Amino acid sequence: MESLCAKRINFCGTLPFGKHWKDRQIALNIREQNIINKVKELRDQGLSFEKIASIMNTMGIKTKTGKTKWYAKTTRDIIVRNS
Repeated sequence: MESLCAKRINFCGTLPFGKHWKDRQIALNIREQNIINKVKELRDQGLSFEKIASIMNTMGIKTKTGKTKWYAKTTRDIIVRNS
């Protein structure tokens, strides 16, 4: 995760899934945006957050922190933040 403190911005925290730093500006992370779209697509098909997390784990898709373990809460948070 990229820390806002590390970039000497006026507040501290981490950038949400789908965003990254580019030239000292917050920009869309294309790889993560594609994952967000996939999560939304699966949710629109009626899949549960738990099932979506399972699919992400099976596909080996990495989380924001570089891990390959997804949780239902993670997929839910992505939907809530990007609705």
